[in-house]
Amino acid sequence: MKILHILYSGLGGTYNVVENLVTIKHHNIINRILYIGPKLNKNLYIKKKNKKNYFFIKIKKFYGILYFFSILKIIKKEKPQVILLHNYQIIPCILAKLFFKIKFVYIDHQPLTTKSIKDYFSLILSIPFASHYVVLNKDNFKLINKFLINKNKISIIKNGIKIKKRPNKKNFKHFNIGMSARINDKKLHKLIIKTINKTTKKNRIKCFFAGDGEYKKKLKNYIYEHKIKNVIFDGQLNLVQLNNWYKKLDLYIQATKGEGSSISLLEAINNHVPVICSNVSGIKDMNLPNKKIILFKNNEEDLLKKILFFYSMSKKQKERIIMDQTKFLRKFHSVEDMLKKYLIVYKKIIKF
Repeated sequence: MKILHILYSGLGGTYNVVENLVTIKHHNIINRILYIGPKLNKNLYIKKKNKKNYFFIKIKKFYGILYFFSILKIIKKEKPQVILLHNYQIIPCILAKLFFKIKFVYIDHQPLTTKSIKDYFSLILSIPFASHYVVLNKDNFKLINKFLINKNKISIIKNGIKIKKRPNKKNFKHFNIGMSARINDKKLHKLIIKTINKTTKKNRIKCFFAGDGEYKKKLKNYIYEHKIKNVIFDGQLNLVQLNNWYKKLDLYIQATKGEGSSISLLEAINNHVPVICSNVSGIKDMNLPNKKIILFKNNEEDLLKKILFFYSMSKKQKERIIMDQTKFLRKFHSVEDMLKKYLIVYKKIIKF
């Protein structure tokens, strides 16, 4: 069976999920990937250049809806049996369903608490046409389930990653904290900056941010105005660089307004870095161990308590938390388990 994944042409959680899905070989599955966006990331360009199963359509920002014909042209040429829609290109999927009888699965990556009008528009428009829905958490499941007559058309499939052996980590003079995420209004980089600037131990703490985004300039201006010296922006990193980035951290912080199912959080655990995270939709219903210790309210006081708790933690306590979080990762978020659940979805909508 041929599967066509349609997604945004940039690095991030969705990109990682798709890459994990397509790199696991299955004798009945042929994967194709269509990237859509204003530019193709350098890492993706190299893959597209070397492989025939990668496609790219360049679009102008805010005008993506106008490129449905170009998308439909690739769909017609490739003739997939199922489309996995990971972004907002709902119109070509509907047309493919109507004219070519191609079924599509709507993957809802967006957190419930940060959904835009665009998200709700795409969701509602898809209802009569989508063959199945995949959501990443219970909150999104409840939302979409309200619209569905057939309650068997929806599945919760948590993001999965490739579990790796414990990496060798270096010891640093400072206590290094960090977050890997797009720098926008949905992530709370400023909360982390303001929090560490309040503590008397701020000279012993360094904060690293991986990723880029529209709020980066504002944050840099804030740092400059308040003469904050212990915050470093590492920019957009490829997968190899990102893995090395995790290795320098003593504590990973996912400060956010909401999540679908955070790949960055899982990758931090995969690199044996203890994590703390916002007590919000997409995180609070995860089966994370030691929730009382690691979940924080989105305010400076509570976040500071969590950071200082890990700062003062003994090596033995830290090892115990890392062990518990690693067990959680293996049990609930392996890429093999994710693939098995997607295969069940494929079998529900098509025989192969």
